[in-house]
Amino acid sequence: MKKLLISTALMILPFTSIAGESKVIWNEVESYTDFASHDEVSTGYYKKMKNKLELHVEKLAQRLPEGQSITVEFENIDRAGDLGYGNDIRVAHLGSMKLVVSYRLVDAAGDVISEGNDIVLSGVEDISGSVIKMRQRNKSFAMEKKLLDKLFTQHVMAS
Repeated sequence: MKKLLISTALMILPFTSIAGESKVIWNEVESYTDFASHDEVSTGYYKKMKNKLELHVEKLAQRLPEGQSITVEFENIDRAGDLGYGNDIRVAHLGSMKLVVSYRLVDAAGDVISEGNDIVLSGVEDISGSVIKMRQRNKSFAMEKKLLDKLFTQHVMAS
């Protein structure tokens, strides 16, 4: 058993040391298209969204080489669908969602490797019925995560 633990630790250790680091900045959240509601229900919801997206950026940063770090700044979030009924319920329909982000990728010395400002990431998804599917698969904010994946593949990792 002891040998198994040691060999497992040795296998995992190299992967933890090669991961890049991440930082997320939320610029003027109150001005985001879909952060207009400030009641308790929405506040908790958006805190959850921010947490999930920050964790996803952290996960994506693990693809970066050792010593590199990325800062992702959210400038705006416009989710698919519309807020209705006193901003407590999102009315789902075929819609386009949009993230506006900036990023800066730096090396261990702090020198800029690449950066992009006000990058518009958008996607169209038929969200009717997808809420149930996403909950069943436990994939909160799946479309937002897909757009962040797009940021990494088309901008960050392409440089």
